[in-house]
Amino acid sequence: MSWSPGGPPHRATPGSWRTPALFFLVAVVLYLPGIWWGMPYDAPLRARPWGWDELAPLQSVTEVWGVFFAKNPSFNPQYPLMQNMVQAVLVLPYMLGLWLTGGLSTPGPTYPFGFTDPAASLAMTTLLSRFASVLMAAGTVVAAWRTASVLWDETTGRIAAMFVLTMSPMFFFGKTSNVDMGALFWTAMGLMVFAEILRETLTTRRAIFIGVCAAFAPATKDANYSVFLVAGLILTATHLSRARRDGVTRAEALRPLAIGLVTAVACYVTASGLVFRPSRFMAHLQWITDSGLDVPIRFPDTLVGYVGLGGRMLEVITECLGGPVAALAAAGLALCIVRDRRAALWGLPAIGIPLLVILPARFVFLRFLLPVAYVLAIFAAAAVSAMWRAEWKPLRALAPACLAVAAGWSLLHGADFVQQMIFDARYDAGAWLHAHARPGDRIAYFGRSAQLPVIEAGVTVVPRKESLHAAGEPDPEFVLLESMTFYADADRDQDIPPDADRELRAGPEYREVLDVQRPAWFRPRAIWFFNPRVEIFARADVTAERGLVSR
Repeated sequence: MSWSPGGPPHRATPGSWRTPALFFLVAVVLYLPGIWWGMPYDAPLRARPWGWDELAPLQSVTEVWGVFFAKNPSFNPQYPLMQNMVQAVLVLPYMLGLWLTGGLSTPGPTYPFGFTDPAASLAMTTLLSRFASVLMAAGTVVAAWRTASVLWDETTGRIAAMFVLTMSPMFFFGKTSNVDMGALFWTAMGLMVFAEILRETLTTRRAIFIGVCAAFAPATKDANYSVFLVAGLILTATHLSRARRDGVTRAEALRPLAIGLVTAVACYVTASGLVFRPSRFMAHLQWITDSGLDVPIRFPDTLVGYVGLGGRMLEVITECLGGPVAALAAAGLALCIVRDRRAALWGLPAIGIPLLVILPARFVFLRFLLPVAYVLAIFAAAAVSAMWRAEWKPLRALAPACLAVAAGWSLLHGADFVQQMIFDARYDAGAWLHAHARPGDRIAYFGRSAQLPVIEAGVTVVPRKESLHAAGEPDPEFVLLESMTFYADADRDQDIPPDADRELRAGPEYREVLDVQRPAWFRPRAIWFFNPRVEIFARADVTAERGLVSR
């Protein structure tokens, strides 16, 4: 039904290439700042960027090489192959250029990996891997414009693109080398074609296109299969219903469905690497069914636990969208259910992730719900568009203010992410260590070495698990702790055991000399992967000898 009472159903015809091109370029410009966050540097323990689960700097190349060329490869089975192949398209030409010019001599699996200048080469491969996410994030914004233009009209498409463009997680995942932005891009492209099918009809071309997306999305991140499973059921039911209404024979009606299914299967076994290296695919299945679900924050398998999980999902979606966009999304969804049920049907596949992925797993991270937030952002655009066309003049006058406030509020959250990445506390910690640590010093740490700030040459970092002390070794001159804000009700999340933490803070051996964290503009922090609280403790005699200021 039309937004205008009494009007005919509206089928949008998206405008020229200028609008999507403009949104694409604006998205690239907005998402690029901070892409240099946490670059690897010239040290074996810091040969990876700061981001969690990033494929950079070299995993895309090593996984693709292992699948297609290596005789006895060693894989990281955490994710399917697709995003590795996408990033390899950008990284491999650079590495080929290094090899031809002498910058890459004998490639190897351990640091420095054959690079003659490992710091510069690892930084560049990281930037190239992350730039793939920048491009896919910008493509997701364009997909939102096209989808809303098809569902309603181009004005709604522009509003939808603005809401997706300013979603705060886009400012983080849109410039890191995780698989999440790639998975969202393929899901958004598939939902775009799904909108065309619902508004018009299923053709062979559309069946092939949605089949490709239905394969590439879960071949990038498994959980996104659920979106296309629900979409496929809806698509099949609506297509067969139309065929019966129009007198199409069963064979003719089943043909595009079969083509889409065959396309999806063929593309999935290819993009996931199953057809090329079944052993890697099986190792991946083993990982996601065993260690992939071994998390300490699962909600209990009780009614109270599931209610808590549902509440947490709502919190996460609101964190993704921002409160104003989330409120508009609820209004837009309700409006579509009443006045445009075909558009409401378009959004139904998003429920697959909560029902088929999160509820069985009983835990949720923000990135799990990115496709749900994406769909709701488009419904928020529908609400603003309906206000713009309302017969009641005060409601029409309110529409621009709602758009500005909602998009602006989300943009501020995104800008907060960027400023925390650019001024990450580990930069301050690295500068402090540069000024006060000396060659021969030892720095103890708990957790992942890839998360450490820059450590000066000649300074040794030593891992610790249960205690600060190690038999037969002198106590290190410094201890470095990093604390990440996790859930809204969690003040800190540390890898240091409680006993060692109490010993460090209350004992006479060490003094705290640095406690730094770049202030966030908003609390709680929706994403906790960056800008941790960093504390440095110095041994008491080192504090006195070097004149360090105790806190």
